[in-house]
Amino acid sequence: MKDGRVVAQGGPRDTVDEALVKDVYALDADILSAPGDGSPVVVPRARRAAARQP
Repeated sequence: MKDGRVVAQGGPRDTVDEALVKDVYALDADILSAPGDGSPVVVPRARRAAARQP
């Protein structure tokens, strides 16, 4: 759900992907498959540190 609306319907393997995570959570992430059952695992990508100014 996002803003009170359903944005995807179905099982996790069919619906959880990078685009959905970006849209719903504003998060850049990789989606991996869990070794045991293949369920999606969301792994956030590291944010780049802001450049320091002198």
